[in-house]
Order: sequence, then C-alpha cells, then structure tokens
Amino acid sequence: MRLDKKGEIYNEERYRRYLETSNVADQRQNAMLRSVIFADGLLILVVFGASFKLPMVDVAILNIPAAREILTWWASIAFFFTCIAFINTQSYSAILDVFYQRTAKKIDTDPDFIGDSEKHFDFLIKLYRKKYNIWGPDVLTPSRGFVAYGKTVVALAMLAFLSIPAAHLAIVTMSLIASYRAIESTLLLGAYVFFILVLNIAAIFMVATMNTDFQFEIDLSDPEDAPAIPQGVPPAPLPSP
Repeated sequence: MRLDKKGEIYNEERYRRYLETSNVADQRQNAMLRSVIFADGLLILVVFGASFKLPMVDVAILNIPAAREILTWWASIAFFFTCIAFINTQSYSAILDVFYQRTAKKIDTDPDFIGDSEKHFDFLIKLYRKKYNIWGPDVLTPSRGFVAYGKTVVALAMLAFLSIPAAHLAIVTMSLIASYRAIESTLLLGAYVFFILVLNIAAIFMVATMNTDFQFEIDLSDPEDAPAIPQGVPPAPLPSP
C-alpha cells in the first residue's frame, strides 16, 4: 500500500470493497464458531450423558452407532475452519487499520475512533487499557485504581475467551479416550486419532503463532527507477555442414 503513493489503487473505492469483504469474513467466522459450540455441546452429551434419550424417538444417544466419533470429527473440522476464519478476519482488520491510520494522520487523531465508526469492533480492550491513544499523545492519565481495574477486566475477558478452545480440546480428548477403549480395529483407531489430532493441532498452531515477530527485508523503491536488466546475447548460429 505504501508503494501506491498516488492512491490510484488503494483509494476510497478499494477501502469500501475491503470493508464489505471484511464483513463477510466476520459473518463466516461467527457461523463457524456457532458450529463449534453446537458440536461440542452434542459431544458433551454423548460422552457424559450416556442415559440421555432423544425426544420423540426414545433412543439413548449413546446407542446411536458411532455418534461419538462422528461428533468428534465434526467438532474438530469446525474448530479448524473457525481458526482459519479468525485469521482471515484479523488479516482484513490489519488492512483496514492502514486505511484508518492514513485518514487519522491528516488530523493527528486516534485511528481507532475512525475505524469504529465504519466497522463494529469490541471496545473492551480499548476502554480498559492504560494508554488510551496508542497512536499519538494521550490526554488522559488514569488513576492507579482504574489501571488495576482495567487489567483485571481484560485478564478475565481473555481467560473466558481462552476457555472456549480449552473446553473444546478437553472434550475432544475425553472422546478420544472413550474411542480408544471402544474401537477394536488398531488400523481404524490409529487413522481416526491421527486425523483428529492433525485438525486440532494445526488449528491451535496457526492461531498461537499468528503474531510471531518475523523479520522481512522490505524494498519500497519504485520499479521504474531500477536499472534495465541487460538482455542475454544469443549464441552464434552453428555453421552449416
């Protein structure tokens, strides 16, 4: 985006398109998260509610063939794609943040207030952090009581947020232990456990390493100013016999 010095590509129209696509990504993320919670809820009933009977059919949920394995597979796939959707929404947010920073720089203000008027964001971390304006001079100096209170609120919110994947991994682990005791075929059990572990480990790894600080070499020079690449000299033709 910094290469587009004249704003011919990353302009207001392009920003609106990013904003629309970002909203679509948010909707997909929320849909996948609901799928994970629903699948995990059913899986809890299968693992811990052996005597629970389905209404109207009067059949114990544990008596449904491979119900535990099917729900574990479903929950793991939903969890994997939820993590991918989460990375997508964070990527779109990072792109939109650059647009907000460009606009805020013109009047030396906090770009968060500009972004929050265009797209829904959770104000939780913004409202309770010690430094209110992280983009420039801060006119607010909070008291020690507010700083302690804000850290407590943010810590509890993060703990609650992390409890969702933790609960998912816990119930999947319990399901795998039950399947290990129930599946007699060693080959089938090994393949099943392997793919369940791959889905969940890959999902956790992608999200956990998303903010890893890698170093890159950035060249912002204009390609038109680069020296021309000399063309190779073609080989001399072979003499005719």
